[in-house]
Amino acid sequence: MDRASLLRPDRREPIQVGFRSICAVCCTDFIPRDKIKLLLDPAKEDDVLNQRYPGSVQRWAPVGKYICMEFRQMHAYGTHVVEAATMHAECYDYVSKHSTSEVLWLATAWRLPWVAAPTMRLESTDAVLPSRQVLKNLNLDIAKISLPEIVIAIKEYCPDSLVWKHAEFDHKLKSITACVAVFPKQSMPLEKVLSWKRGGQPSKVQTPQQTFVRFTMDHDGIREIERMVELPAFGSASSTSCMYSFIDEKDVDFKKHGDWTLIFEAGLARLKLPLLAPLPCIWDTAAPLSSPMLPLIKHQSGLHTTIDLRKARGLSFVVGKHGVCGLHVHTNAEPDAPELWASEESVLVTEYMPLPEGEEILGFELRTPSRVASQGPLGALFKGYLFFRLKLAGTVAVGLQRMHRVNCQALVAPSSPSKLVVVSDPSMHFEADLARMVAIHSYPVGHQEARPYRQYNIYPESHALPENDSPTTYSRASLSEVVRAQVFLHGESRSCAGVLFTYKNGAQRAVGQCRIGLDRSRIYEHPKQMGLTLDMEISLGRPPGMLVMFDGRYCSHDGPLHVTDPDGSRWTQCPMSGELICWAEPDVSFFMPSKLRAPQ
Repeated sequence: MDRASLLRPDRREPIQVGFRSICAVCCTDFIPRDKIKLLLDPAKEDDVLNQRYPGSVQRWAPVGKYICMEFRQMHAYGTHVVEAATMHAECYDYVSKHSTSEVLWLATAWRLPWVAAPTMRLESTDAVLPSRQVLKNLNLDIAKISLPEIVIAIKEYCPDSLVWKHAEFDHKLKSITACVAVFPKQSMPLEKVLSWKRGGQPSKVQTPQQTFVRFTMDHDGIREIERMVELPAFGSASSTSCMYSFIDEKDVDFKKHGDWTLIFEAGLARLKLPLLAPLPCIWDTAAPLSSPMLPLIKHQSGLHTTIDLRKARGLSFVVGKHGVCGLHVHTNAEPDAPELWASEESVLVTEYMPLPEGEEILGFELRTPSRVASQGPLGALFKGYLFFRLKLAGTVAVGLQRMHRVNCQALVAPSSPSKLVVVSDPSMHFEADLARMVAIHSYPVGHQEARPYRQYNIYPESHALPENDSPTTYSRASLSEVVRAQVFLHGESRSCAGVLFTYKNGAQRAVGQCRIGLDRSRIYEHPKQMGLTLDMEISLGRPPGMLVMFDGRYCSHDGPLHVTDPDGSRWTQCPMSGELICWAEPDVSFFMPSKLRAPQ
């Protein structure tokens, strides 16, 4: 069989195809070497077949309406010329047997409220009984379950099983198929839609006027559309099953970009945006943040995630060579650090900021280069770094810092924040599959509206910086009054990746990379001395003193003690006094070649 032409005869440039790194059927992330298939829009099939497909596609083969390929590392596109629904090959093989490509397209692609919408990982609230066909497809020879209570109990015990995911999707396909004839396809301008709920017909506006439109989205796409005169007050409760988008029609330039159109089909709805129109932002609360920064927020596309700091036990920031690209909140339900792929661990650093019981964030500062600071705290990319002022532990620095003085502008929250609003843009991928954080905002305690940021430094610029132009992460901790030290080991080696110190006053500070719940660790109670190894088990091509610095001004009069173990390793043992400082570069796989020894 001859190979099909990769270029259209009337154009030389390739056609861009937008695809995602999450399965549209089972809603799980792809991992390297997964076999996937891309379902193309049946209405645009003739325009995209036999074209060149960009991205990290290692093998391709046009087969009907999909492309079979091997997944390695895929990147989403902010603006899609052609959209595709991505799914596991086995998921597609199962669902395609019981549905047409048109129905399958509605069930997968329409899970996103509009083209180029960020991926929303929402929990499904449906408790669907698995059919015998689903059980047979998964090679499960068990009796059919009839009691919903038993189904719910089993689902809570193993929620990630394909039994539930395929059962839910199978139920969804049947529902869409039954609604195709009842709800034919129609389109209406957004300004003419008054309200709509899934499974019904849209209501039309009698008197056109520019108001606010709120979209409520769940696991299956747009669930409800409401038109309101004004935005509701900012709600403090975030949701894991619904997301919300707010459109102010006064800010929409219909003359410049064209009409925003709603498409209704089979009881479902999807928003069609004109080319080059700004993408709506999405919140995890039923109302957006009420703040003087709202004009900036409205034009900051992406996911706006609200973090309740009162429930947080710690924050893990994932930092790459381009800046902060991820944030994980440690709670009682999710105490462990985010797990990265093996290929990501060598280019990403996880900075941990513990928030033990009794700890409180008193201040928050975003320090960014002056050339981008004019965009404000919600517009500046993380080319700078963050400072958190803690009640017990003092000031903690997070993010990339250049190892020389730079002209920075500090933007500080006016009071103690109870919440953080993190803006992430899944279309911006720098390392692997992590969506980059593009902005962060704090919501103060006891205020109905957040006040503007003000310029003030909570951390001086006078701390010593090594002479190096490389962007690095920076962490430091006092060695005085330490009651507990947890040493995290690098991989399977004995090398130290980071240390979590606990102090007499209950404070905690992390130095280096501390991945809670992932890396092996050793605990030392009431350590009296510290050992720095002079032998690096992983070569960095540089003296070890440039990576780890020990302030020995408060050591005993005898000074550091140099020791050589029987195995040949050389140590410098020092009392637990002074400070331990760590610089770590995101593009190396070794962060801190130091060790702690138990008291002799």
